[in-house]
Amino acid sequence: MIDMNIENRDKFTETMAGLFFTFDKEIQPAVIKIYWGALQDFSDEQVFSAIDQSVKTCKFMPKPSELIELIEGTPSEKGIEQWGKVMLFLKKEGSYGDPNRLGEDTFNVIQKMGGWKSICACDYRELDFKKKHFLDLYVSNDNAVKRLSGPDMERIT
Repeated sequence: MIDMNIENRDKFTETMAGLFFTFDKEIQPAVIKIYWGALQDFSDEQVFSAIDQSVKTCKFMPKPSELIELIEGTPSEKGIEQWGKVMLFLKKEGSYGDPNRLGEDTFNVIQKMGGWKSICACDYRELDFKKKHFLDLYVSNDNAVKRLSGPDMERIT
């Protein structure tokens, strides 16, 4: 992932000022600094695209977490994407594959579902039920991670 460049801080500040103006909010340098901190792990293109999307889709000033969601997708969207990767991995690797390679979050959900062998033992009809179970667990796991991570900066905006 390409981080935002420090040279683009002026462009970011200018863009955020426009966002504040659009949503009739007073520009506060401390709040812009919080947005910068929350978004600095993403590329310039991702951040500016999310800001553009927020102007088109949000009724209120977007919080940093909402901009991140516009970049990464909702927990449901991420879960659907991960389930697709699980199915592709199952097709390529079968029961001998190591689901650790699917990422920590996905691996943890698979473990909660009874493990990799449990998924591999399903027929196609059962996989529909497994998919729903996977998505429910993935979304609840994602929401639990959000609750446990960092200070709640959303109250500031």
